[in-house]
Amino acid sequence: MYTLIYAVCFYISSLLITIPFLRYFKHHEARLLSLLTLSTASFLAGFFVPFKISFYVSFLFLMLLSLYTIYKGNVKVERDENVFLAVFAFFIFLRFLNPQIFDAEKFMDSAFMNAILKASSFPPSDPFLAGEKLDFYYYFGHLIGASITLLSLSPPEVGYNVAVAALPAYTSLTIYGMLKRRGLKIALSGVFLAVFSGNLYSFLDFFSRIFSGRAVDFGYYWNCTRVIASTINEFPYFSFIHADLHAHVVAIPIITLIFALIAREEKSRFIYSAIILSLFTLFATNSWHYPLALVAVLSAGAAIRDKWLVFCALLSAAPAFVFFLHMNTPAASFLVVKDRSEIHEFILYAFTPVAACYILTAKKQTFYFLPLSIPL
Repeated sequence: MYTLIYAVCFYISSLLITIPFLRYFKHHEARLLSLLTLSTASFLAGFFVPFKISFYVSFLFLMLLSLYTIYKGNVKVERDENVFLAVFAFFIFLRFLNPQIFDAEKFMDSAFMNAILKASSFPPSDPFLAGEKLDFYYYFGHLIGASITLLSLSPPEVGYNVAVAALPAYTSLTIYGMLKRRGLKIALSGVFLAVFSGNLYSFLDFFSRIFSGRAVDFGYYWNCTRVIASTINEFPYFSFIHADLHAHVVAIPIITLIFALIAREEKSRFIYSAIILSLFTLFATNSWHYPLALVAVLSAGAAIRDKWLVFCALLSAAPAFVFFLHMNTPAASFLVVKDRSEIHEFILYAFTPVAACYILTAKKQTFYFLPLSIPL
């Protein structure tokens, strides 16, 4: 019951801090941008004051802007918000069924988040090595989790689960808002394919177990992420269910937002600023996503001859470089991987998105192809 109350607290507070952004951004953009802005402001101020103080000061500022906007009567919450609410409620229900922060690397993620919540200044203390700092790992994703925890007014062990449930909600809303101009079916199909679908292996494995009489056991849940030999092949739905608050999981809604921003036909200075902010937070959250996003923004800018888009992409490297300087990451060199995926492994893993892209390109209805991606 208390978990539900904390989830409601997060939902209300996160919606309130979104209100000042609605004047300059579409609803699906403003929702996540407000959280990224709050987290970034808290992060920067956290080098000078304790994190909780920097967070609450930043939160108070956004709340004052929100109240002023409401007072002026310039508030209109789009019906798209129902997508966020529905997905958030679904994943909160899943966390209610199994709220344990146990197995895999959840303990590490929880420890990092707690270190941030207790930080007197940044970098936070290393939760595993006394006297050392948490500057060997990009921890901004855990800072976003800490921000969600404080927004929910919950203890860390509950806030962790609220944060896990919030990530697919932000992702779904962003995808829906980006695609809805192409029709309701396309928008909902996009949400389904990106957030709720599995790979072809899970689909085939499910029916092979039915016809062979084998039980649907733990192997069914786990094996679909080990399709390509000697690698880990997670996909969003698995990650959201598995509930590791890893950097690559927190990066999912951020990179989705970047694609939504560059897909806008009309771009203002606020959009360009949001692109810089989003690229920086992506680098700080999971640096390995940054090159892909940077290439995507540069390519989009070159394709539509938008020099400001190219400039913003290049400018984002400045704060990313400054962030990198304060880190103390272990030295590692790039290696050329000689191993290659077998064609059947690639098909089992990537069939769903590749087929969906083909159908969209061929201007056929993605809606009728969805059953093949059902994770069951």
